[in-house]
Amino acid sequence: MRPFALAFAVRSFRPGPPPSLKSHEWATDYNEIKELGGKTSNSRSVQQTETAALLVDGGPQAYHPLARQRVLERHLSLIDSARFMALFAVTLTDAYIAVFDAKYLYEFWRPMTAIRNAESQ
Repeated sequence: MRPFALAFAVRSFRPGPPPSLKSHEWATDYNEIKELGGKTSNSRSVQQTETAALLVDGGPQAYHPLARQRVLERHLSLIDSARFMALFAVTLTDAYIAVFDAKYLYEFWRPMTAIRNAESQ
């Protein structure tokens, strides 16, 4: 999909490739996610747990409430509110385009998938 506002989404925001599965970095990251990411983990702080709860949802249902809150705080008119929400949606969509570009370029699993399937490898 072509971005709405970003002229060079791919070149501007594409991250480098994920670390090699044989690297120390991969092993360290894998173990950290496995230790902190479990539902019943006792290793993470209260703040880490609260942050994770915010990130469970993805997409508009996670982010649009923030924009609506801003509209209410600023007491925007109907026209200004509609403009702000439209620009917010354009920004969010362009961000998704950049994220999915990297996802499909590298075709790499999510950490959760690696942890759940580690026993079978």
